[in-house]
Amino acid sequence: MEDILGQLARDIITPKFASIKHTANTALDILKDEDKLKKIEAWELREICLQPLLLALESRARKLGHTALVGIQVMFKDDRFRSSMETSDEDKWLPSQVLSVLSLLLNMTVTASWCTSAKTIVKIAQ
Repeated sequence: MEDILGQLARDIITPKFASIKHTANTALDILKDEDKLKKIEAWELREICLQPLLLALESRARKLGHTALVGIQVMFKDDRFRSSMETSDEDKWLPSQVLSVLSLLLNMTVTASWCTSAKTIVKIAQ
């Protein structure tokens, strides 16, 4: 996950996407700090790491979008983002966060303004 967030931060060279770079670096700092990782709950870590990935998808930049999709796949396979204990807010539960990502991907495939083809999204989502 650290590689994906680092790549996302490095790929941003324009001030237009500064918020993506900032959130990616924030998430990266947390992932690299063992003390912070021990103190943070899995749902909080997911939320922090999902933010730059979702922003990158919404940016409509192909390279950022591709990196974000790979990052989402990696995140949902990584055990650090899973826990048997969840918050009382159902929107922050893993299944809800997965559905949020799937909803964004679905919107990308049916909206004409997105540059990505439906076939590409379906392949990546598999």
